[in-house]
Amino acid sequence: MVSPVSCYHPDKSLEALVMARFRVHSGRVEHITVSRKGTVKLVSVTDAEGTEMLGGAAALDLKRRGKGGKLRYQIKKAPQKVTITVERIPQNKVHSKFYPDKIVSTVVSEQQCAPGSYEIELRPDRVRDNSSNELWTGRDDGKACRLLLGGRYRLKIVGVDGSGREASDTQLLEIAAPVAILHGPWFPQHFTEAEEEGPVSNLDDSSNAAAVLKNLGDGSSFACELVEVSRAKKVMQGLRNESALFSYSGHGSVGRIWFYDNSTDAAEKTAATTLLVTHTECAVLSHNDRTYVPQSTELPKSGKPLRDVLLVFLNTCYAGGGDPEDNMALKMIELGADFVVGFAKSIYFPVANDFTQNFFKRCSKGEPIVRAARSAIRYADKRNAWIYSRSEPKAESFIKLYVAPGVPEPHTLVPARYGCGKA
Repeated sequence: MVSPVSCYHPDKSLEALVMARFRVHSGRVEHITVSRKGTVKLVSVTDAEGTEMLGGAAALDLKRRGKGGKLRYQIKKAPQKVTITVERIPQNKVHSKFYPDKIVSTVVSEQQCAPGSYEIELRPDRVRDNSSNELWTGRDDGKACRLLLGGRYRLKIVGVDGSGREASDTQLLEIAAPVAILHGPWFPQHFTEAEEEGPVSNLDDSSNAAAVLKNLGDGSSFACELVEVSRAKKVMQGLRNESALFSYSGHGSVGRIWFYDNSTDAAEKTAATTLLVTHTECAVLSHNDRTYVPQSTELPKSGKPLRDVLLVFLNTCYAGGGDPEDNMALKMIELGADFVVGFAKSIYFPVANDFTQNFFKRCSKGEPIVRAARSAIRYADKRNAWIYSRSEPKAESFIKLYVAPGVPEPHTLVPARYGCGKA
């Protein structure tokens, strides 16, 4: 028979009362573990803005507002060997399926600490194994080194003193859902065989995608932001510093994507205000029989600034075409994105719309991204057979999906998550 009992040690003060577990077996009492409360304590977890997160008071947005955050803990009385871990909660089915082990992320590993207050820096922009005891990246312990899934976890500190006695403190910690940023400037773009033009916005593609990304088949979700107007520099900052998923529906050409300062410019299809370009030579545009050079933001030339991006969806002409140095989709793979969809040629609006909506619908149900893309291409081609009677090339010949080498399973959008963070 196994039973927990309380044991008071008469040679200690009341403050030293300990709760112990013993095994009663064949007349012998065998000590198993000792747990003392109050000698180790989780004090706070704050983001870069100083907002308290401990106890589930607010959700910690690792990618956007985590950098510069702090985790504080306290050791009382005797020196302790301290371990701090993030554990999944068994009732969370999404976490239990994705993470094979109870301990998801190691914050501090067997650090010898004298009595006092301690502080760990939160740096999700860093990629390393969680073992330095000086900072925590907010990433899991797996090979992919991925930022934690959204949802609630247990943050646990355990201290062991020189006599082998153990103390612990456990608090809730909630992680914010990964962010999906979906750009779509307004301009008339949808037409059918019967109706050449119609007042439907590119933002509709983004809205439809957001509707399914907010409610994935497994119960997880992306935090979706719809953006109608923007500037290329801000777009690149969001792609680098915020996005788990990035989508753009609008104008583009080889080596560049067009952005507008206001919706009127986009609606009237006037010249681009700013450009996101693969290199500076792509910044020259022609419009209304004149050549001009809008302000442009160049993609980084090296490193893996997009290593936390799971999917980039470029619903724009030529983003997946051109020579390797001009291929926007390929460049984003080189910069660390896991999956990138791009069109190698100019595409008719209804083909792009049908492909986009069907692709995200399939992905939301857990279909592998590669298979979802192939099926969505077939769907778009079948729906728009009237276009191909004009000798236009079918979507299957120019809609491209690029996959980064070595991306670990699962190759799906389910569960909602950031990309493979390993540099």
